[in-house]
Amino acid sequence: MTAVSAQTVDVRPAVLCHLVKASIQLGIACLMVHLAALVIGAARAEGHVPDWGLPALLLAPGLACALAGSRNVVALFVHPKMQLTPHGIELESWDGVFFLGFFMPVYRMRVRSLPWSSLKDIKLHRYSVNMIPLSSEVQLLTSQGLVRINSDLFHPSSKSIQTMILDYLHALVVEPVRVASRLPEFQEKRWKEPLVFPTRPEPPWIWILALVVALGVIVYASFVSTRSFDGGDWPAFCVLVLSVVAVLHGRYWWECSRSRRIELRNEGLAIGPSPDRLTVIPWSQIRFARRHTSERVLNRIEVRTLDGNTRSIRISGRESLETLCRLIEPEPERVAQAIGLVEKGQSPEAASAAAGLAPRPSRPTN
Repeated sequence: MTAVSAQTVDVRPAVLCHLVKASIQLGIACLMVHLAALVIGAARAEGHVPDWGLPALLLAPGLACALAGSRNVVALFVHPKMQLTPHGIELESWDGVFFLGFFMPVYRMRVRSLPWSSLKDIKLHRYSVNMIPLSSEVQLLTSQGLVRINSDLFHPSSKSIQTMILDYLHALVVEPVRVASRLPEFQEKRWKEPLVFPTRPEPPWIWILALVVALGVIVYASFVSTRSFDGGDWPAFCVLVLSVVAVLHGRYWWECSRSRRIELRNEGLAIGPSPDRLTVIPWSQIRFARRHTSERVLNRIEVRTLDGNTRSIRISGRESLETLCRLIEPEPERVAQAIGLVEKGQSPEAASAAAGLAPRPSRPTN
């Protein structure tokens, strides 16, 4: 078994994010100071004693913005640290602002040691408003509590950090067991009779939406050019909304079309849009097949090869996707049990059933 060495994750401050936030916060602070100075100057110009109530109301949020801007400026020069070791995650990062940090001009650095045994879940959480993404963070659920790695504090992205942690965990825990189970050898024996995995074609909503958008653009353009329609801005808004929906669904349809034909063969996993355009990935070259979920719903499978290339599989139906993932990446312990039964003379399918592996689907489609 190959020992897994410690890996230092190159995390750096998100420079652009900090610069934008510092510029806005310091700009608001300067504006508040300027308004307070105008109020005081106007009172003195009229020969009155300045009333410090209104200037204080202006300077209080100005001070808060100045402190926040200072924290973002200082954050550019204090780098966080993150290291993955066989024992766990060593993380040195900024702590949350909370109450005390709200009055400090710098972020408080905190050192955490998160053992792998205390790690329960690794999630990528995205914040959005009306489907518009704002930010994201990696959430590490541990026995000590929830640890957040915010995207506005680190570079690279939250998704990249999550992938690095999952890859390290796979190399540390799963890969030795997977190699010992002789999974490629078992897949070659099991799929001597190829399986065409049943998939359903995506409904042609993308073409219907594209047609509606095209008709909307043509009709709206003709009305605007002849100036014979005064319906306000709602037609343009409807066309914009339909265009966004068409683009989002078009991306999903495109990813599904690239996995329309899936075959499990003895030489490897074959994926492609049609039977004559299949790409075969040998079983011995597959490092893992990883589930990707959104809102706890499985939406695609990522197949990673030993040379680092990835191939995404997205098909209709969560149950079908789960079954496919169990066929491509079965549990190593069950595979080792099935291999032992095959060596005793049982057929691969009978050994798979006895070991509790996912059965061969009974209704393949061509």
